[in-house]
Amino acid sequence: MILHYLAGVTKEIEWDVNLDQFYRILSEEVGKLGELTSSSIEIQKIFKPVRDRLNITEIKFDDLLVKCYGKDWVRLEVGTSIFDKDTKLVISGNNKYRYIKLLKKL
Repeated sequence: MILHYLAGVTKEIEWDVNLDQFYRILSEEVGKLGELTSSSIEIQKIFKPVRDRLNITEIKFDDLLVKCYGKDWVRLEVGTSIFDKDTKLVISGNNKYRYIKLLKKL
C-alpha cells in the first residue's frame, strides 16, 4: 500500500526541466512524427508526448516553448481553426500560436 501511495505521489511531482533538456525531447518527438523538420507542425501533435515524457504541466510546457522562441530555437506561428475548438494553442502576449518550426540543430 505504501508503494502504491509513493508511486502516486511521484507521478504528481513536477521535476525541474532545463531548456536544453526540453528542446532535446521536443526535437525527438517531432522526429517521431516522421514529418520534415523544415515544415511547421501543429503544437497539438507534440504537446502531450513532450509533456508526458517530462512530467510537466501545460503551463510549464507553454513557458518553456516561449523561452525557446525567445532564444530563436523555434519559430511559433499563429493559426486558428473555427472547427477545432480543442486545439492546443500557446499564448504569449496577444498572440495565440498553433504551429511550431524547429530552428536549432542538435
